[in-house]
Amino acid sequence: MAADPARKQAEPAEKIDPKSAPGLWQAFERALYSLKDDGHGKWQGVNDAQRLTIEFNAHEARLTHPEGSVGFHLAGYGYGDVLKAPAAPTLAGDGTRFEYRRGGLTEWYVNGKAGLEQGFTLTQRPGAASAGQPLTIALRVSGDLALTQQGGTVLLKNGDKVVLRYGGLSARDARGRSLPAHLEAGVDARGHEIRMVVDDREAQYPLVVDPLWSQQQEVTASNGAGGAYFGWSVAMSGSTAVVGAPDRTLPTSSSKMGTPGASKRSSPLTGVAAALSDIP
Repeated sequence: MAADPARKQAEPAEKIDPKSAPGLWQAFERALYSLKDDGHGKWQGVNDAQRLTIEFNAHEARLTHPEGSVGFHLAGYGYGDVLKAPAAPTLAGDGTRFEYRRGGLTEWYVNGKAGLEQGFTLTQRPGAASAGQPLTIALRVSGDLALTQQGGTVLLKNGDKVVLRYGGLSARDARGRSLPAHLEAGVDARGHEIRMVVDDREAQYPLVVDPLWSQQQEVTASNGAGGAYFGWSVAMSGSTAVVGAPDRTLPTSSSKMGTPGASKRSSPLTGVAAALSDIP
């Protein structure tokens, strides 16, 4: 039987091999994660991999997830608690990238499968630092999700459920040298705030500070069934997890045989796990 032409045309996007056709794959991902100017001062886009709707305007960036939303904007930057207010930005977008340009400070975003990457590029030191004071970049955060901190990651929750993660913070200078950096989340009289704290004493500017917004995905078996006790046991090796399901029944047998599933993390920055598939 001859192939259905309409069906044949609908399949290529899912069958693109990144290794054999890298240029085509990059073009596909650029289209999938592109941010569009609506002509009225807003850039908008989606991230289906992270279940996010994204919007940028002159006042803030906003991420909307089915479980809640968060808005955030640059509140100040400088040293210690003496932070200067950012200048009014010029907005610019190109494909998957969006920028708030403020002279010597550019706040930029790149939308991609792993999440919404955020970055701050500083061309020079923002003033003089007192002895021992770190460089601080502060974000004011609003929305219906509660902030908590877990190690080097800020979790945004709806009740007890983690909806979004803000983490994977890195900082590097003009020589490509990694700088000590960490996140701090808190609340004050003005509301919730996330601070990026960087030790730039030995840094050579320009400097890039680079965290990531992503969702907290649920790890599930791609062919799981109720009563299989998926998650009964878990083993980790590097970026691979093996999760046991002792009561899962194999399709070729009526007996119950514990079947493991394997998962590889999509990014070492986020630790977000993909859906599991059976080991052959």
